[in-house]
Amino acid sequence: MIASFRMNANSKSTSFLVCVVLVAVVALGCRDMRIGSRVKPYFYYKNGKGHYCIPTDPHTYRGAIVRDFKADEDTFETVPLPDDALPNALPYARDRSHVWLGIKKIFLQLKAADPETFTVISEDGRYAKDKNSVYYCGVRLPDADPTTFAILTRPYAVDENHVFAGHEVLEIADPETFEVLEHGYAGIPWELELDIPKLRSTTRQPTSGLAKDSTRFFFGVTAIEPADYDSFHFVGHMYAKDKLQVYFFQVGNPNVEQVLDADPGTFQLGESYPRAFDKNHYYEFGRVVKPR
Repeated sequence: MIASFRMNANSKSTSFLVCVVLVAVVALGCRDMRIGSRVKPYFYYKNGKGHYCIPTDPHTYRGAIVRDFKADEDTFETVPLPDDALPNALPYARDRSHVWLGIKKIFLQLKAADPETFTVISEDGRYAKDKNSVYYCGVRLPDADPTTFAILTRPYAVDENHVFAGHEVLEIADPETFEVLEHGYAGIPWELELDIPKLRSTTRQPTSGLAKDSTRFFFGVTAIEPADYDSFHFVGHMYAKDKLQVYFFQVGNPNVEQVLDADPGTFQLGESYPRAFDKNHYYEFGRVVKPR
């Protein structure tokens, strides 16, 4: 059974089409595809069909879940990974007409992908491209230019006109002056709902990482517009400050909050997140908890 559906990939509501192949689930042994002592998911062709093998016990060959799907025997192959690919890089397969991706128990067919020019371009397998588009975990990046696309320190990437964090576009970032200050992460944008892959909402798809351009700073995809750009710096533990204000932000929260009554000159971190203090108060999660 094949189900096709449309989903919004970002705030620009760019639609893309992913064909999800829903197939029978059977249990059988998995061939030896290991991450050290662990067995990892992989694709193979057998008995006239393509198969995606997902070990239910990552330490053994047994109890594999196999999703089978129609594929062309003559042209079926796994998509080569980069030379520097990580042991747990996401697996892909293709034939003359299709591209498939496996993300743990999530199995996707990339409906718009061009099999002939499809290439995995990141060590973790999350970024890939073809002659027309760039993809993050199977999500087509809106308006991304594959000819100028470049991966920066994770989770950021750029092309001639855009900055990306995972599959999201930093709408107001300037690619020419964009600079990564500290690496972070962007998670898998998919989740299963009744065995059907669904894109997570942006509030449930957190990103981290620190960056800046000529006018703003960024925490993941969250833009921070400081009161004083030149004195702004990240303090740590989700706090930042400039000479005029103190700021608090969290993974998964798109809003940046001003820490009211904080003294920027003496504000510093406490012994553990999310604690902080200045000459007048103690703070937790960006709020005063008691006087000092």
